[in-house]
Amino acid sequence: MNRQHTNSEDTITTLFVEILMPMSKTWRIHEQTTQPLVENQRKPDVIIRTVERHPIAVEVKIDYKRGPNETGEKQAREYYLGKTLRTTLETVASAIAIRLPYRFRAS
Repeated sequence: MNRQHTNSEDTITTLFVEILMPMSKTWRIHEQTTQPLVENQRKPDVIIRTVERHPIAVEVKIDYKRGPNETGEKQAREYYLGKTLRTTLETVASAIAIRLPYRFRAS
């Protein structure tokens, strides 16, 4: 029997974090943090903190089979940008969306 393995956005986010981690020793990378923000209950897929800059919120999205998944840009802008991290009271100064092609959904 031939089964197709489906990658969820959570699985791909974890792989994305594994790529980010060795890029800088000063980065503190937080994945799927529960209630990270003061202003709302939303949670970015990844928060990158460093002593050198304000935190960055990252939203990881996989395109739909029939077209782009552009929801990440809206989420990053509306829910994360300018919001305050609950644990450190730092302001999220940058929020980005990473869009991956649909083919990453299946492997």
